[in-house]
Amino acid sequence: YMAASLTESFHVLEDSWCHNQSIGELKWIKSSGVKLIAVVRNNDLEANPNSKFRFQVGDIIVLFGRHANLDKSLKYLRCGDSNG
Repeated sequence: YMAASLTESFHVLEDSWCHNQSIGELKWIKSSGVKLIAVVRNNDLEANPNSKFRFQVGDIIVLFGRHANLDKSLKYLRCGDSNG
């Protein structure tokens, strides 16, 4: 399974749907098959952030999972597609 999985990062921008939302507000994590492993903020690594962690402009979200699941998750973070 590890060989079929990879990491992907998402840079939170002002117009990103996930901007100013907490991890707990984003329902995709439980259903996506993707694990949010860390957030980089101001060059500091926040590993395994809790559900109250709120995304800000400039954050880099680091995700781990299968390619198709990552693609859906990135779209969700960008656009808020509820199917993501």
